[in-house]
Amino acid sequence: MTLIDYQLHTNFSDGKASPEKMVRTAESMGLTEVAITDHLILSDRIVGPGIVDLSAYFDRIDRLRELSSIAVRIGLEVDYFPGKETKLEEMLSNSPLDFVLLSVHYPGNRSISSPDHTRSHQEIAKSYYDWWSRSIDAALEYHIADSIGHADYFKRWTIPLFGAELKIEDQIPLIKTAVHNLVNSNLCIDFNTSGFRHEVNIPYPSLPFLKFCLSQGARKFTLSSDAHQPDQIGHRLTTATQILLDLGVEEIYTFKGRRSVRLPLSSL
Repeated sequence: MTLIDYQLHTNFSDGKASPEKMVRTAESMGLTEVAITDHLILSDRIVGPGIVDLSAYFDRIDRLRELSSIAVRIGLEVDYFPGKETKLEEMLSNSPLDFVLLSVHYPGNRSISSPDHTRSHQEIAKSYYDWWSRSIDAALEYHIADSIGHADYFKRWTIPLFGAELKIEDQIPLIKTAVHNLVNSNLCIDFNTSGFRHEVNIPYPSLPFLKFCLSQGARKFTLSSDAHQPDQIGHRLTTATQILLDLGVEEIYTFKGRRSVRLPLSSL
């Protein structure tokens, strides 16, 4: 069993359980390190399930990690919103954070879970990847991320809608520049197993996307179940570890004080 899980959500945002319950469950499962990454939504247009009281969140997780028998990292999952980059950078730099995950949930300030059914598969993918690319550019300019979360998350809704994943040959022109910038930076790629719990039954990124990233030189990854309740903690992370090993990836990364730490995959 893989002993590291770098994306747990609690009832500070859209999770179903308290931070204490999530960590106690991880302890009982034998995990050695987890990151609590509740959502921070810094937008004037989006009302979502984000943290309301950031100070209370930090204090709670800080107290919890002092009492826990495992390593508990204080994290956030953030979204890119144009015009909020400087404010977000200031908030993050003045916080006791270990880890920041940057994901896309609101491409074009629209919920990812409500794709425009009047548009083609290619058009939806382009809209998503345009926002994803801008997110990576912002992360590199403003230091608002340590890892890029569930890179092709829109597939959770488009695969059921269109009956298949968009061919990687059709995705590459949309992602090539952003992937180049990503793999030539200090940012990690989140390998997220939550898709195995969804109808699509794939990880995020999907294997064709992951293989393209590896072909471009990607070697830095974090591992996460994206658990929103206790019984999702660690879900299929052993599968994810084996996938990475089979593809030649030798290590993953954890974080402390937003500084990365390498861990050999063979040790997990």
